[in-house]
Amino acid sequence: MPVHDDDVHDYSQVYLRLERPALHFVSLLVADRELVREYKSGNYENLAGIAEEHKKSEVIRLAIEIATTYRLLHWSARSGSASAVVGRLCEDQKTKIWIDLTMLEACHKVIHAELVAFESRKLPRTHSNFFKPRLHLAGKKGRKDWLAIVEALPFANAAVEPASR
Repeated sequence: MPVHDDDVHDYSQVYLRLERPALHFVSLLVADRELVREYKSGNYENLAGIAEEHKKSEVIRLAIEIATTYRLLHWSARSGSASAVVGRLCEDQKTKIWIDLTMLEACHKVIHAELVAFESRKLPRTHSNFFKPRLHLAGKKGRKDWLAIVEALPFANAAVEPASR
């Protein structure tokens, strides 16, 4: 079947953009403390119910969207901020040695994680918790269990860092 040149596209920033998911990802995590405080006032119970029901799945979905899109853009351009440090990695839980987690490796870990956990803190004088802006990931590589901590702001910043893509 013939294909016209106008219908052939590469993975470029014209079609794959990371600004919106990166900003949404960071906003959900960084704003959570203030939003939980507002929800506890009782004035926004409709919004509070929706937020509590959807924020975890939305943060995970956005992290996966950022990771998969970033990898596609990185591999097609062979450049970018892949070496930016966006967290910490323990490649083998038995050794308990933590190393810097680069952006590209963070993308791999987000995609292949078997578990995702949210770090939270108690809102003072309430029974409510809010998210800290980081994700805790766990998985296996071969026979080794790994752990990773992805910091939301450096991860999102590296995702949208200008590069010759």
